Amino acid sequence: STLFPYTTLFRSKSEYYAWRGLFQYNVHNVQASIDDYTKAIQLNPKDLASYANRALSYKETKQWDKALADLDIVAKMGYPVQKEYYESIKQNVRGK
Repeated sequence: STLFPYTTLFRSKSEYYAWRGLFQYNVHNVQASIDDYTKAIQLNPKDLASYANRALSYKETKQWDKALADLDIVAKMGYPVQKEYYESIKQNVRGK
């Protein structure tokens, strides 16, 4: 499918997908947000914000293991993660 000309609004395709993921999440299309964040990450594996946002989407769908995996990547790369949020995800994984 052809995207609208993202280059006029966004610096890259990965940025386009990251912003579209945020939009999808905000309109409660959580699975679509996961798909868009995944595409953004595939295009730019260093996009830590997309990992963090995808973790939030995984949390919404109770995919705790995947949320934790994304947060682990984010934390290891030095991106700030709220400690309480991180711990709550860990507790849900352990509670399985």
